[in-house]
Amino acid sequence: LKLQFLYFIGGHAATMNPKRRKMEVSLRPCEEPLNDDGVSYCRYGGVKRTEPPETILEYVCKRFSYYGEEKWRDKIKKGLLSVDKMPVNETFVLKGGMKIGLNTPREEEPEVDLEYEVLDYDKKHELLAVEKSGNIPVSPSGKYRKNTLSYEMQNTLQRNVWPAHRLDKETSGIVVVALSEEASSYVGTLFSSGKVTKQYHAVLRGILKEEVQVDKPVTPMHTLLGEEYCKDCKPMKKIRMTTHPSGKPCKTTFTPVTWAQDLTLVKVVIEQGRTHQIRVHAEAIAHPILGDKVYGHGDSTEPQSLRWTTGKEPMTTPYGVIDRHLLHASSVRVQTSTGTWEVTSDYRKFFGKYGCCTALLSAES
Repeated sequence: LKLQFLYFIGGHAATMNPKRRKMEVSLRPCEEPLNDDGVSYCRYGGVKRTEPPETILEYVCKRFSYYGEEKWRDKIKKGLLSVDKMPVNETFVLKGGMKIGLNTPREEEPEVDLEYEVLDYDKKHELLAVEKSGNIPVSPSGKYRKNTLSYEMQNTLQRNVWPAHRLDKETSGIVVVALSEEASSYVGTLFSSGKVTKQYHAVLRGILKEEVQVDKPVTPMHTLLGEEYCKDCKPMKKIRMTTHPSGKPCKTTFTPVTWAQDLTLVKVVIEQGRTHQIRVHAEAIAHPILGDKVYGHGDSTEPQSLRWTTGKEPMTTPYGVIDRHLLHASSVRVQTSTGTWEVTSDYRKFFGKYGCCTALLSAES
């Protein structure tokens, strides 16, 4: 069956009516219901089993603290939260494994850039290589439930998709997406067995003239400092990772390509692929990624958190407003059962929009 595969171009915001370009891809018809983006419930924050059960209101206020209690209470009253697809009141007591659904209008979520492009299609293994922008999450998290790449692709294709890995919301570049559960399981084994190699490009602050390898383990900051660390801090501080011997092992290699105006364009190769690995390791060598709102500022969360808290873009002196961290997934190489599947994405079209990168890209040329 030939289905018309639609994807967005042009960088339109989620609240706009984007133009679409048609591309034919041979796909099986989809008979199963589309994936529910609900969250499976488990006690958050290391709560002891002896403590009282948790209500839906208590859980969402703690787990998703970007909304205050009154806003969550209002959403529950309006029937926008459900448990196992049934409406509940704010005193409903949760049990492990229950599925919490949040059915908010899409326009309530922060605007994102819906631009994405299909770079390649491995028909035999049912895999797509998709290029995303630097302003859209791959999967639901935080405030984003529907303004995500996976949700947009499901709407476009009218079939389920399974991203094989994640990129941070502000990281542009290649995402491998499976078109069936079997394909998702297959590509998952390739990732876990080391048969997938990813390469990135990034713009670092400062001049780095020699290749550097970083093999420091990475762990969430809150696991080291406990709940008191997160109790009163801003949302961006809660997601911080850090290097520590107790963390998960990982290795990052930074290779300079060129440098200019106290900035360095680097090629980055990683092993393992931990959360925020490249960003944390860039901070560890005192060359944070340009535009990073979380790393490279010590323990401070201002002014890099302005976009999160007020909607204003932070100034990055002396480079002006940089609305995202300049990290791009530029290459994916997959050793499949039938050979090597390699896809590339040009970081220049994503970095070139920032005036401070002009000298870097010119020097490279």
